[in-house]
Amino acid sequence: MNTQFAFTGLNPFDDPLDRIFAEIALSIQLPPSLHDKAKGREKAVRTHLEGTAAFQDQIEHFYPQGSMAIDATISTRGTDDEYDLDLVSQLGGRFRSMKPLDILKELEKAFADYPVQRIRRQTRCVTLYYADKMHL
Repeated sequence: MNTQFAFTGLNPFDDPLDRIFAEIALSIQLPPSLHDKAKGREKAVRTHLEGTAAFQDQIEHFYPQGSMAIDATISTRGTDDEYDLDLVSQLGGRFRSMKPLDILKELEKAFADYPVQRIRRQTRCVTLYYADKMHL
């Protein structure tokens, strides 16, 4: 059976205000070229961690979270004008018995020689700042 459905609603882009909102949304969204760069950095970060003695064979899962997971990353214009990309690393082995602060310290130490502009340990994560206005 081949059923045809006809669009009977209004075109939202007929409204000038809706067109403006769409243009704003598209202008702050992570462009495809930077999306590819972000995916490459996600892989590079995992590879780097797995190559350290502290994290070798300890990463059970490693995946994007939030806006990066649903391909809806936008720049944080109005604050720092950067793309904030979140990654989650589920750790096993020896990390299961460690305190969260000790795990953060291990992460910070593992990234000490990582080629980024700046590394910052925060209360619940370690942030890697890149020179091109992107941080993971």
